[in-house]
Amino acid sequence: MPLEETGFPFPEPDGEEIIIFGSWYLIERLNEVVTEDVEEGLDTPRSDCYTINGQPGDFGWCSNESTHRWQVEYNKTYLLRIVNAVMNAELYFAIAEHTLTVVGMDGSYVKPIVTDYIMISAGQAMDILVTANQPLGRYYMAGRQFDTAKSSVEGYDKSNVTAILEYKGNYSHPVYPIFPSTLPAFEDLESAVKFTSRLKSLASIDHPTNVPQNITTKMYITVGMNNGTLINGGEEIKSGLLSSLNNLSWVNPSTDVLLAYYRNMSGFYTSDFPDFPPSMFDFVSDDLAPDRTIATVKATRVKVLEYNEEVEIVFQGTNLLDASEDHPMHLHGYSFYVVGSGFGDFDNETDPEGYNLIDPPKLTTVSVPKKGWVAIRFKASNPGVWLWHCHLDRHFSWGMNTVMIVKNGGTPETSIRRPPPYLPPCNGSPATVFEQFHHKFSKTSFLIPSSCHDGYSGIQKKHAALFIFGDSVFDVGNNNYINTTTTFQSNFWPYGESYFRYPTGRFSDGRLIPDFIAEYANLPFIQPYLQPGFDDYTYGVNFASGGGGALAETYQAFAIGLNTQLSYFKNVEKQLRHKLGDGEAYTFLSKAVYLISIGTNDYYTPLMKNYSSTQDEQYVGMVIGNLTDVIREIYKVGGRKFGFANVLPLGCLPSFRIKNPENIGACMKEAMSLVKSHNKELAKVLLKLKSQLQGFKYSNADFYTYLTERMNNPSKYGFREGKAACCGSGPYRGHQNCGGKGGVKEYELCDNVTEYVFFDNHPTERVYHQVSKIWWNRTPNVTGPYNLRSLFEV
Repeated sequence: MPLEETGFPFPEPDGEEIIIFGSWYLIERLNEVVTEDVEEGLDTPRSDCYTINGQPGDFGWCSNESTHRWQVEYNKTYLLRIVNAVMNAELYFAIAEHTLTVVGMDGSYVKPIVTDYIMISAGQAMDILVTANQPLGRYYMAGRQFDTAKSSVEGYDKSNVTAILEYKGNYSHPVYPIFPSTLPAFEDLESAVKFTSRLKSLASIDHPTNVPQNITTKMYITVGMNNGTLINGGEEIKSGLLSSLNNLSWVNPSTDVLLAYYRNMSGFYTSDFPDFPPSMFDFVSDDLAPDRTIATVKATRVKVLEYNEEVEIVFQGTNLLDASEDHPMHLHGYSFYVVGSGFGDFDNETDPEGYNLIDPPKLTTVSVPKKGWVAIRFKASNPGVWLWHCHLDRHFSWGMNTVMIVKNGGTPETSIRRPPPYLPPCNGSPATVFEQFHHKFSKTSFLIPSSCHDGYSGIQKKHAALFIFGDSVFDVGNNNYINTTTTFQSNFWPYGESYFRYPTGRFSDGRLIPDFIAEYANLPFIQPYLQPGFDDYTYGVNFASGGGGALAETYQAFAIGLNTQLSYFKNVEKQLRHKLGDGEAYTFLSKAVYLISIGTNDYYTPLMKNYSSTQDEQYVGMVIGNLTDVIREIYKVGGRKFGFANVLPLGCLPSFRIKNPENIGACMKEAMSLVKSHNKELAKVLLKLKSQLQGFKYSNADFYTYLTERMNNPSKYGFREGKAACCGSGPYRGHQNCGGKGGVKEYELCDNVTEYVFFDNHPTERVYHQVSKIWWNRTPNVTGPYNLRSLFEV
């Protein structure tokens, strides 16, 4: 795009056309077939034809009546923007009888190249000027694969994809458009080299180059095909095709590297991607021994760079497995200067003497030539986590990629941006709304999603905020940010495995009750109060903490108690008053809904020690009393609508079923008695508050009963196992060491969590989902005076 200050570095074109090359596969269940091939170490399917703007063109039997047409006016100049989005190929492209002037690549200007054809690698974009100066008529725009695999490999896509450049005006249309005679042959290596060697940056006053000169990190990375051991379900099964960088074949971690890095989570990657291959030899020899390929390792190893570090990387093509070919290497988040390239093995003494440090092309994707090398330079000035990969998708799938982490600079402007407070998931919603998007110069329309919601949406415009207090049943990540032990955290695998596919700090395999309630109320996921940088309370905030209790002494040094959560809420209330004013803040808080789940840890602690049942009434009174005080404090600043989850059947949790060695599997009677007393007193107190506090409305979810029913009759609710946990160790997996908690690394994990009522000592996402639906929709006699839906709508 032109700079606002200077405009195009060439006369402004009269119009613009976008050409997108794609791949067409006549295969059912293509994604499944590719996945199976990758798992088995087999070659992936080749495309049946290529497309231009979705159409194979006149030479495709299925599209010769729908070939893409581009109408032009005589003697006008157009900017043709070309994107190679094919899966596995570089392409030649030409327009019959017309000259192409290449003026840009990958978002940077180049010295104009006047040519009869181009070669564009997978993942590259080019800007080309075309002047319509030929006799009125129709001319083919044609593309075909540039293939660099060994000559014995003949299974590549040999289709010719076409579109038609058509002049406007009155003239006799020829039966067939003219085909470009300048389009190189499929395996014409010389034409590709001739074209790419002409690429140079514009290097003008308005568009200067800034090639790094003070290199602090040098890397020599071999790219190639290998054989290696394939893993399936934890068992080594056989040897198969892999691809690699420095003999490392990438393995996707269970949690995104970006998230793991940002949250300082260990165990998902290592920072030791090597700067050089494990051994040196003639990488491009035609006589490589088979044992050169056995050192390939499957791993998740990344390269870490300091901010503003100046880097030089030489990518070296290899002929391992007699499979040398071009590899278009793409770096996310960066452009880089291509300072040199050549054939054979890179010579670190003589080849740098030929580097172009004056006007090298600035690209985002560069092709490593068959049996050759390419050298690039860039400055690590964009902090973050960036993917390096081969843009041939089958090589990418086989592991020819890695990740580069660039550390933060010293200011907020030079540091990685914090995650958005909310990224709305559509969750397969049938109610996604689409809008049309029109390009300035194009007649093409695209459909883009503008919103999504599910059938539980009840509040569309004026929403009620959601404030959440409690323990691990409601904690969505606050304990990630406090100084505690792993016993009180869940920001490691396998927590979060079902929905998020990474650990978020929720004590389950996926979403919790507050997540579902927020979704039903048409709210985003409510964020944890302690999340760094989070201060937007438009939709509410979550104060809950795993291990938190109503009593101050409950896990005091390890969790956030209810009174501290209240103090956090008062801080939010002050900020809202400052931002909105006293009256509007009070109105905002009075419309909000307050969810509270507390008490479990207050009883868990003494029950795990020597406890006398004679203390029941007094102890329950203390817990209920503290909870009541908090409710009144919230009421004082405007809170009127409350939802309470009573204490679950504590004595039947997997950890309590193994407490009595003489009766393994039985529920602990003392715990059940204590919890029943709590729930009975809670119901009484809520009725009393309703009569004392004007406008006080509440919903009381009988979590105790909901969970008991699913433990005792799991099949009735779609479960197989109601008593044992999915994750843990020992009888009933009742030892709480899921994910290595408490320093005990060995634990068991079930194969199908959806069959279980309990994930560890907490319910599974599926249970929470069922309970949330009841709490949201059921009649008031099931959930108390109100269900949650009515609280949000009242």
